[in-house]
Amino acid sequence: MHNTFKTGSVKRTGPSTFRLSMRILSVSGGIFNPGRPLLGASRACACVSALASALALGAAPSTVAADSDSARERFDKEAAAGWQRLRESISPVIGSLTRSYEAESLDKDRKDPTRGQSVVEKNNIQFWLQDGLAKMVLDRQISGSPFVRRVFGVNSDYAFIADEAQQNGAYYLTECGQSGANLSHVNLGIDSLVRMQLQSPYGVGFEFQTLIEIVKSHEFQILRCQEREEMAHGLCVEVEFTFRPTERMAAALKSTSMRAMILLDPSANWRVVRSTAKSDDGEIRTEITYSANGDNPGDIARLVRHYEFPTARAIETIEFTHTSYESTPRSEFYLPALGLPDCPMSDANNPWHWRTFLIGVNLVVVGVILLVLYQRHRRRHIST
Repeated sequence: MHNTFKTGSVKRTGPSTFRLSMRILSVSGGIFNPGRPLLGASRACACVSALASALALGAAPSTVAADSDSARERFDKEAAAGWQRLRESISPVIGSLTRSYEAESLDKDRKDPTRGQSVVEKNNIQFWLQDGLAKMVLDRQISGSPFVRRVFGVNSDYAFIADEAQQNGAYYLTECGQSGANLSHVNLGIDSLVRMQLQSPYGVGFEFQTLIEIVKSHEFQILRCQEREEMAHGLCVEVEFTFRPTERMAAALKSTSMRAMILLDPSANWRVVRSTAKSDDGEIRTEITYSANGDNPGDIARLVRHYEFPTARAIETIEFTHTSYESTPRSEFYLPALGLPDCPMSDANNPWHWRTFLIGVNLVVVGVILLVLYQRHRRRHIST
């Protein structure tokens, strides 16, 4: 059973710009308005809201070789191991990033006052991830709307959302409870805004699927694999393939097949340099710039994303301002770190914890009573 505790109120931003922002680029139906679905979200907008992809800014001059058996052999033997090394290199991690996008609704079938207007949103995000623990501080500013600071947290006891009453003011608890179906949007928010970005070196910018999972699936099929000489990256391998999206995204797209093209750098654990993913509903293009200073080949400096669908299009830019791979005290993932009391629904205070204890006591009492009655009945039977 999942218990949820809600308090306070969620701030609402400007009416039309908020609706357009939520429909096009909100990463889930409840991140900025917990528990409520996207308002008026069309199928394409629902798809765009879950995707992270990137704008190809123009490839450097390159030379394409014919399909190569050696390129395919190297890909089959080395790529998955390289991606696994990239995955292991990003935990634990502490960091910060800036995120900005400009979105536009193109929905002709709806009387939308924001149609044809641009909505600009800017975010500053700090994050801490390690061993199933996660915390994200999101500063959010939409054009024409007030500044909002929201904290998402997940620990081994509960998940929570806390907001600032005013800028640089005290926090108040918006929602908390056992991490489960009732609070899945907390994890989804952290996944969409942080984890999916960190996974970009071994992903295709399509929801939370990574190349590690995609190549293991039965639906994965390589259409083309060839070497490509890139001026900026040296000898790369370009792979075109089809794959099946997750059930959630397949339902949103009404398509069970996607086609993707990725350019990989074998010299840096087969990290993704750029990618394109297509469905019948639109196209997602991705380009990644990596840090030239870090020792970790998965260190991202910048992501630029461009996605277009029949009813929505947007450009998104993410810049990592700080990344370090170190542990954080577990106490930082709990509400007292924000100056708030612990979650009323955590194990220590959970009424179900005490109910379970009382139920156990009652069962023991009932058992004793039944045993006494049985012994009395047995004595009477023997005496007669």
